[in-house]
Amino acid sequence: ALELNEDEIAFLAHPEDCDGEEECGTCSEVCPMEAITYE
Repeated sequence: ALELNEDEIAFLAHPEDCDGEEECGTCSEVCPMEAITYE
């Protein structure tokens, strides 16, 4: 199982804030599907 820190949990909880790799460097790692969906 992945151990998520608060920032990663925040990305998962708020995928709409995941505005692509430019906005959040961990986007592609933490929420790749959300990043594509909210592109």
